[in-house]
Amino acid sequence: MRSLRPLTDQEREDLEKRLKQAKDSSEWKRLFVLLSYDEGQSLEELAQLTRLSKWTLEEYLKDYSSDNKTKNDPRGGGLSKLTKDEGKQLEEHLSKTTYLKVKAIVDYVNKTFGKHYSRSGMTEWLGNHGFSFKKPEKAPGKLDPAKRELFIREYGELKASLIFIDAAHPKRQSQAVYGWIKKDECKTL
Repeated sequence: MRSLRPLTDQEREDLEKRLKQAKDSSEWKRLFVLLSYDEGQSLEELAQLTRLSKWTLEEYLKDYSSDNKTKNDPRGGGLSKLTKDEGKQLEEHLSKTTYLKVKAIVDYVNKTFGKHYSRSGMTEWLGNHGFSFKKPEKAPGKLDPAKRELFIREYGELKASLIFIDAAHPKRQSQAVYGWIKKDECKTL
């Protein structure tokens, strides 16, 4: 059963050119199937060559015959569920609060705006709005110089009046962990 009308010389030339320029492997396969089928290859041979089912190849041929379709439809996704104002509000909130997990952001959006995102949907939203999952920069604390001098003096007095015995030295350093931070923003710890 032939499900593709013979290609005209102009169509064939156009498809050959597009085959050479195809950046997407699925588009390349569609074009390859159309041209090869027009040259007389059977669906069984093409199925074996492309590792696609005969049914898929028939769909490719029908799609081209009815709509001149040579590319797959874009995958899923859609428009943002948040309005522009809600998006700005969320961005402001995220610049003040660093979340370690996307699930926590999804919960915040659900509670605040009443809109549900999946984790992958929110991860995509974050990436599209300039956020990345990165560590904050470690920076020394900014203390008041007067308080610093007072501490040094009091610590010196305490140290002079006590006997120190060397034991364990627990780590009291802050540890930087990854969180969702604007790409061009430098948060410090």
